[in-house]
Amino acid sequence: MISLELPIYYTFTKKTKKDNKVLVGMNWYRNAHFRNSNQVKQYYHKLIHSKVTQSQKLKDKYMVSYMLYPSNSSCDLMNVVSVIDKFLNDALQDCGVVVNDNIKFYKGMTAGVKEIDKYNPRIEIKIIEIGDGENASIK
Repeated sequence: MISLELPIYYTFTKKTKKDNKVLVGMNWYRNAHFRNSNQVKQYYHKLIHSKVTQSQKLKDKYMVSYMLYPSNSSCDLMNVVSVIDKFLNDALQDCGVVVNDNIKFYKGMTAGVKEIDKYNPRIEIKIIEIGDGENASIK
């Protein structure tokens, strides 16, 4: 099993204006300029690459579990999980931890909200390898 913790906010630093902190979710993603969305994607890829090692390589099917710790109750679980899931799986494939993130290997995900954390909003991720015939569930 691979365990990761990722931030759910990204701050765009500006030279002449106030910094802009965004919740990385579909509401931001669908309206973001392609350069900004690419900047955030590259940030997550580098962060994920730094947290996983080649010894954690998965050779078979896998599932992912997401546990969200939002900063407030107005956060929408799947808005955040959908974007993080895309960035995570692309990064795992890019760094060779998973063979592929297509449906032949990526068999599903679970998502939930744990509790509000105003001081450290984040998403905790568990990636588990499942073999043929194994029950596809994550605890």
